[in-house]
Amino acid sequence: MRTAESGNISLFTLLLLTSVGLLLLWLIQDSLLFSQRGVIVRNHYLDLQGRLWQQYSQQRESLCQGEPPSGKKFTETLHVADRHLVLNHYIDCEKNSLFLQTPTQAENSPRGQYLNPKYEFPAHQVYAEPIYTTKRMPKLWIIDQPMTWHLTGNLYGVVISNVPLTITGVGKIIGTVISDQPITMGEQITIDFDANIVQKIVEQFSYWEIAEGGWHDF
Repeated sequence: MRTAESGNISLFTLLLLTSVGLLLLWLIQDSLLFSQRGVIVRNHYLDLQGRLWQQYSQQRESLCQGEPPSGKKFTETLHVADRHLVLNHYIDCEKNSLFLQTPTQAENSPRGQYLNPKYEFPAHQVYAEPIYTTKRMPKLWIIDQPMTWHLTGNLYGVVISNVPLTITGVGKIIGTVISDQPITMGEQITIDFDANIVQKIVEQFSYWEIAEGGWHDF
């Protein structure tokens, strides 16, 4: 009798242990499958991220260079997609300009009110000596050393003088002058403000670029 009972208990224990083992095996297998799916999804996401970054690297020079909307900021979008996932990244574009404020009169000061100290402009587009052109081709002059100009005609554009400037001869500066320093002019020298010329220079020395920290995914 005891032997039969002992056998029944052993069989019950064996069945219980087997059931527990199968349950644990199922849980482990399910956990492994879930973990495996997570790894696959993560690797898939990283692959798309890599493709998105490659796209960004290839197009970086052309980003923010299209026809921009009005204003000082706009956003462009890059995206990659497949059957299961779509990734979007956004690039903030901002306008960088030499001019913080557009001059509105013949002589303007203080210069800090009008000029962006962080602006980096191409040196070949800036002059220090008089250059005679037409109204359609205004120039930008930046004077960093004290000097005397002797004019024999009209200058079209914007003159930024960081030092005292003396202008003699006969002629006009048609556009505007920005300076905190004395501008000494001969009797036959005048400065005539021209809003159209000033606007041309403002546009010439403005460009769109990727904003600092402007790469984000939301």
